Amino acid sequence: MIKFKTDIIESFLNQLAIDHYYIATVLAIWATLLLFAVLIYLMRQSKNLKQLERQNKHRMNLLRRIINAGHVYVLIADKHGEVIDIHPDIQSLLGLQSSQVLGKDIRIFLEDTSIEQAGTFWKTIHDNKEPYNLTLGGIWRDGQEFHVNAQVRPIVLDDQVVGFVVMRLGAEETEEIQLSSRTNAELERAQAKEEAIVESIGEGVIVTDENDSVIMANKAAREIIGTDDDFTGKSINDVLSLEDENNAMLLPQHHPLREALQNNRRVMTRSYHIVRDDFSKVSLAITASPVVVDGDMVGGVLVFRDITREKDVDRAKTEFVSLASHQLRTPLTTISWYTELMSGTG
Repeated sequence: MIKFKTDIIESFLNQLAIDHYYIATVLAIWATLLLFAVLIYLMRQSKNLKQLERQNKHRMNLLRRIINAGHVYVLIADKHGEVIDIHPDIQSLLGLQSSQVLGKDIRIFLEDTSIEQAGTFWKTIHDNKEPYNLTLGGIWRDGQEFHVNAQVRPIVLDDQVVGFVVMRLGAEETEEIQLSSRTNAELERAQAKEEAIVESIGEGVIVTDENDSVIMANKAAREIIGTDDDFTGKSINDVLSLEDENNAMLLPQHHPLREALQNNRRVMTRSYHIVRDDFSKVSLAITASPVVVDGDMVGGVLVFRDITREKDVDRAKTEFVSLASHQLRTPLTTISWYTELMSGTG
């Protein structure tokens, strides 16, 4: 009996050992496969990085040859802004060794640049991927000071900045940039002037694009509607939700501005009102007009004013005339009846 139990225990232990062996083998196989998968992934990533580096290097070398054949470049920097090449003539005039320039941050060549300006410079060329105009300053080898108008241009590959090139601008390019800057400044001043004029108008003015989205609304418009909210980007139907004389909500397709844009004509009405957040009604006189530029409709303008008092006065006049007419008709009818009675005709 004891031997039988011993055999059972030994059989159980042997089976357990076999199961553990199989489990360990399976785990080892899975671990090996996982390791191979990781190694393959890392090799592919490394290969992709090396390929990208080769592409960037090839692009930079090609760029050097192109630039050297055309405009005179000053510096070429990598994606971190560290100088990797300087034009030989510039280096000779500066009397610098390559070790004194290569690896330096290009921002050290900016003339009289504050920390704030340096931050704007880096944000423009690196984050926004846009050119940046600047003045390079320094001293030539012969002791003379120099000031060079230049432009830093980002080198973009697959929407990623891979480097920068500093180009020296000629007189024509400098004049063109200055003219462009003056033009932009004049446009900004004109726009500010127009916005100031619109803001000073006593009537509400709302300007929309062709899709009925609000572009601008003046102070009077917000005061009439009864809110300080910014309307920019909102639908005109949400900003100026109109009701008719029967207090029925006006459908979007019947909004005066929508009718003006659809029919390409001015629409004028005094039949609608709005309900403010405090539930007060405001009657409006509305003029809606399309905005046409070079034959294309680009938006619309809605001009409106509060005519609640005018409506109340008109209503009071109508009620007074009706009441006076009734009061005048009543005694005249009585006198006429007595006259007929006395004459015997009644």
